[in-house]
This record gives sequence, structure tokens and C-alpha cells, in this order.
Amino acid sequence: MISSRSISAFLLSCASLAPAAPWIPDAAAIAARTNGVAPLAVFFDASATTSEVTALPFHELDYAWDFGDPCAGAWETDGRSRNYEKGPVAAHVFVSAGTYNVQLTVRDMAGGVASRTIPIVVMDTDAAFPGTNTVCISASGDSTGAPAGALQVTSASFTAAQPYIRQGARILFRRGETWVATAGLSIVALGPGMIGSFGAGAPPRIVATNNLTFFSFSNRVPKCDDWRVADFELDGAQFAGSSACGAGGTASRLLLLRVAAYDVHGGFSFPNSILDYNNANGYPGHTLYDQIALAGCSVRHLVGGSGGNGGYIAAQRFSLQGCEMHDSTGAEHVLRMPWIMNGVIAHNNMSRQSPVKHLIKLHAPGYTNAGLGYLQYTERVIISDNRFVGNGAWSVTPGPQNSSGDERARDLLIERNHFVHSTNVQVSLVIWARQVTVRNNIFDVTDGASRTAISVSRRGIEPASTDVRIYNNTAYTGTGNVTLVSIAAVTTNTTVINNFVAAPAGGATTINSGTGVNLAASHNLGTASPGFAGAPPVAPEDFTLLPVSPAVNAGTDAAVFDDYFLNGRPFNATNDLGACELVPEPFMPALAAALAAVLTRGVRRGRQGMAARGSRHAHPAVLPASRGCAA
Repeated sequence: MISSRSISAFLLSCASLAPAAPWIPDAAAIAARTNGVAPLAVFFDASATTSEVTALPFHELDYAWDFGDPCAGAWETDGRSRNYEKGPVAAHVFVSAGTYNVQLTVRDMAGGVASRTIPIVVMDTDAAFPGTNTVCISASGDSTGAPAGALQVTSASFTAAQPYIRQGARILFRRGETWVATAGLSIVALGPGMIGSFGAGAPPRIVATNNLTFFSFSNRVPKCDDWRVADFELDGAQFAGSSACGAGGTASRLLLLRVAAYDVHGGFSFPNSILDYNNANGYPGHTLYDQIALAGCSVRHLVGGSGGNGGYIAAQRFSLQGCEMHDSTGAEHVLRMPWIMNGVIAHNNMSRQSPVKHLIKLHAPGYTNAGLGYLQYTERVIISDNRFVGNGAWSVTPGPQNSSGDERARDLLIERNHFVHSTNVQVSLVIWARQVTVRNNIFDVTDGASRTAISVSRRGIEPASTDVRIYNNTAYTGTGNVTLVSIAAVTTNTTVINNFVAAPAGGATTINSGTGVNLAASHNLGTASPGFAGAPPVAPEDFTLLPVSPAVNAGTDAAVFDDYFLNGRPFNATNDLGACELVPEPFMPALAAALAAVLTRGVRRGRQGMAARGSRHAHPAVLPASRGCAA
């Protein structure tokens, strides 16, 4: 007879053989800051998390963030909650004062779970800028809605604000009014500081009268930290030298919130080249911009010409979330990032770049070039939950800007994006980088000049692409042939698993064209009968699967924890192919958008016994509840 003691010993020995749950760094190492004045942008970095299950924690662990801010609402661009995010790096804007408990939950492929809570304290804006530390400017002299005790200024000139820009100051322009700008505002001051709006109505409208930058941060003597600019409409009046925002020197902890610009030559510019120039020409002390956040911004109708990017941004930490960026058709990219060390590009809509440029151009400084970027990579960047409608041959291109540049990128996550080909597009995603995971994307290549979703290659002298993982993507064409991925012979260790390629009009379907060295490909399917919910599919919801789809239960295990709509994978015992997992009606995309993966609150780091370890694929029966929000 087996004793209870023997059973207990056996269970303990089994538990000891199980890998420990992931280890998450301390809260102080994750949050770039833990307090500040509202609205407050906070960057989070959990990429130092480790796991016994994988040597690739950036790519093969599931990171789910609950920012403790249920009143944050939804992104206007895609309707998903601002309160939840996925990935090893994240960013969030806390608009209102309060104490927030940010919850990070990490899962591994063996079912191990760990969590960490990071308290964030956000100070009330009125309390931070009391009395005459707040300046209210009205073109008409109407001070309705001004905070009590604020200094009141009547002027129709935008530059009336310049004398008041200093540490501890808040300058507010009255909503519903228009100002003429003969020059921009120069913010060369430490914070906290804010330039925003008061009253009711449309955001303040600022109209350029010449070639100017509406908001300039720092200069040759670096001095700009902890400022926020919120709620403006910037009209560049089609001047060929006008731009929304720019930096002339090192700046840090800047938030641009709901800033809309149109008819400008350039949008938002934080170039690393000016930093090297200043350092080399008698103005030392410049370091790479840090903690630059754009949320809910827009730039449209860019005036054609060299340098007229919607965004040109280099930063140690950078986030672009919930933005609309369109119409750089004259000469340039929609978004160019020449050097990013931690980046979140999420919930944006981008379209209509120049036909010879890209929606996103992501590269690094020359690897051996002198300056701040010497021996540096662009790395730890997440591109997720965006909609890309290309207008040039290549839509999104992580890698060197040309064949002669050794500009290296690594550790990139590209997931849950919706790529749409227009008539000029040949390839949606061109990868000249290393350690890249591409998962849960939808590629509609129907209208393209060529119908290839992904290319993995080497552009020139940089190290060839290696360790590119392509999991659970859907590629579709409504006419002609379609190729999921073109793989150059020089690339190594490409993995292609669980992808779904559809050509209902009868064209040929190709999973991979070329193999490179050491290709691993399995459980992929090309078909003329995909069994999509919509026919023809247009919106992401149309690409969800019907029970008759050949993609259902046709996959294998991979480092994919959820699908395009954040439904848990697999819902049953086996992964489905493509970007969308078949789930019962109660869990369809509209409900899953609240980030289903945030499901195990309060689990401490470490081995929590067998009860703390569950399937990594568990799907929540109840989505996170929303607490009461003030009207």
C-alpha cells in the first residue's frame, strides 16, 4: 500500500522538476519614472525578464500590462482599450491625477506565470501649477473656463506665450479661438511645464505666416525636460519650411498629446544628426533624446519636398500610439526612425507615403560611424496593432536606409498589424534585420503591383538577416497569385510556422519563395477555399474563421499566446493557422479587444506550486471588469 507520505514526496519531486516561473525585474527597474504631473507619459521596460523555458525572453514570453487606468477609454484609431497592452516594452499616458497600480503579468510556454505591480503617482495639474504659475491667453479677451487665480493675457499673437515659458509654468490657450504665428515657441527650460488649452470648444488653432516650427525643444545648450504639449490644431498654411515640432538639442520626457498638424512641410522631428553636430561644434553634452511620447496626434497633407517626413524621430525610449499619419506623397516617408533603443509603435493608421519611400523606415546610425551612434543598434522595438496602407514598393522596412549603410537592427516584434497593398506596393514588410518575430499579422495584397507579403534578405553591407520567425500570419489576395515570404539565400535560421495563405480567385499560393540556410517550415497551408467569415474579406473581422475552414486545428505549438484579436491560443487543443483563432461567439473580437491575456492577477514571482501553473493558452471566462469612471 502506498502511503500518503510517499505520494507527497512524489508530488514534491515532480514540482521540483518543473521550470521556475519567469523572473521579472524589480518595479524600479521597469518604470522609467514613477511619479509626475498629469498628463504623464510613462515608459515600461520588462525586457530583462528571464525564464528557464526560453533563451529568447523578448520573443517567447507573453507580457500583458494592465495600467490600472480603466477610465483611459479606447484608442480612436482601432477601438482597443488604452488600459491594456502587450509586449516586453510598453508606454502609457496617465491623463488624470491619482495613484495607479500597474500590473505586469508574464507567462512562459510551459504555463509558468509571474507578475509585478508598479505603483505610479500622478499629481493634479492645477495643484502643480497654482495661481499665476498658470497663464491663460485669449485672442478675444474671454477668460471663461480659466483656472482660479491664473494670470490672464489678451493677445492674438501665438508668441505672446514665449515670455512665460519657464520651469513650473503652464500656458493655456483658449479653445475655439485662432492665433497667428509669425514665429514658433521655443521651449528651452526644465520642467515640469505644460502648454495646453482651457475652456470649451475646438482645440486652439495656430496658423503659420511663414516657414516656422510651431514648437521647438532645446537648442545648442541642452536644456529641456519634463514638458507636455496638448490639444492644438497647427495649420502650416502650406509653407515649404513649416513643421509641427522639432528639437535643436537634447530633450527628454516630452509628451505630445492630441496635437494635430496639417499643410506642413514636416511633422514631428527629433533628429540625432543635430546632436552629433552640436557635440562636434563647441556645444558638448548632448545625448540621445529620451522618453519621447506622441499619443493621439495626427499629421496630414504634408507639403512635398526633401525632409518632409510625417515623423523623423530618434530616441532611447519612444512611443507613437493612436496617431493618424498620412500624405507624405511629395518626397518622403510617413515615419522615419533613424535610431530607437526601446520603441512602441502601436494603434496607428498610416498611409500614402511617397512612391519611392516607406510608411515606416526603421534603421540605426552607421555602426562604425563616429558620434553617439558608434557601435549601436536599433533594438527592442514593437510595431503592433497598426493599419498600413502603402503607396510605395515597400511599406514597412526595418533595416539599412541604403545598400552602403551598415545600420543594424535587432530584437523587433511585428504583430497584429493589418497591411493593405495599393497599386504601387510590391512587398508589405521587408526585413533586413536580425532576431525578428512576425506573428498574427493580416496581409491583404490584392491590389499590389506584386503580391508578396514579407521579404527576408540583406540590403547591402550589414550582417545578413538571421533568426526571423514568421508565425500565424494570414496572407490573402482577391486576384492573381500570392506569396507569403521571399527568403534570400544569404539569410539563416528563418522559421515559418502556422501561416495561412489564401487565393480564392484561383491564383497560385506560395508559402516561401527561397529557403536561405537552415529554414524550418511546417504546418503552413495555401488554399483557394479559406473559409473566412467575410467574402471577400476587407476588414480584419472578415478574416476570422468559420468552423469549416481548413485552418482550424491545423497548426502546431509555437511561441504565440493569442491571435490578432487577442483571443487566447489555442482555444481548443491545437492552434489554428493564420492570424485568427476560431473561438465561440461570446469570445469574438469585440469582446476580446480588452486584452484577454491579462488574466492572472496577484501571482507572485517564483514557483507557486502546481496551482500557479496552468496552460499558457488559458482563455479568461470573464474579461477584466471596468471600475467606475467619473463622467
